[in-house]
Amino acid sequence: MSVGLTATMGFGVSPEWLTAGLDLARASTGGQTFDRSPELALRLGIGTVQCEALGAWLRLAGLTQGMVSRDGGVVTGLGRTISGHDPRLGDRGTWWVIHYQWSRRYVVWRLLAELGLGNSTLDRVDRELAAGVGTRAARTVRNARRSLISALSQTPIGTDLGLVRLVEEGRRVVALEKAQVRREAIPLPVFAYAVADWAKDWAGSSAPLERLAEPDAPGGDLPLVSGRLGASADGGRGRLRRHGADLFADRRSGRSLLPLPA
Repeated sequence: MSVGLTATMGFGVSPEWLTAGLDLARASTGGQTFDRSPELALRLGIGTVQCEALGAWLRLAGLTQGMVSRDGGVVTGLGRTISGHDPRLGDRGTWWVIHYQWSRRYVVWRLLAELGLGNSTLDRVDRELAAGVGTRAARTVRNARRSLISALSQTPIGTDLGLVRLVEEGRRVVALEKAQVRREAIPLPVFAYAVADWAKDWAGSSAPLERLAEPDAPGGDLPLVSGRLGASADGGRGRLRRHGADLFADRRSGRSLLPLPA
């Protein structure tokens, strides 16, 4: 499921905000409502609209569940796992998982998979966002881009993973520079998790591993290995074959197969 441009209301997110929101949701017996209440804003130390935006970022990361952001306060299995093993969200692998989830669930973040390598001006980013959802509402597009830029600037996805660099003039961001991702940059457990998560939409009992890089596959292509994520047109498939060979191999046929649970 991909969520539209307005989900995060023009606000980015930081590891500290995600940690605080996840801690709050875990401590709440019946789940935490992320709405615009002054009490919640005072507790988190952010604005009322930011509280609702934080609920959206948590939900889009797969850490909480709920169809709308203010109801997204019930912690998921993924949220419990991450909170248990990396409570301060300081591990690079955690951010690869969050990046994968945002790419799958949030059309704004999916833009990172659609952009080509090299520099993309903010005007181009705006055009791609507008074309992606078929809108001409300039304010909506600008707010979506601000969410993207702000989250990239505050999280390891934009600063440490090597996916994208914010190009600045003075203190102003003027472009995104997308880099080619090295196979070794993606931790193998993260790749395995993404495969298992993607496979939930697959109806068969097995699938050629290369199908994960195809946009018409059930649930779409797998963002971590798609050729559109950080490589040339065939780079994603090549990386998929090499990385996947560490997990699965049918040596008799020479074909990589992905066994799926019943």
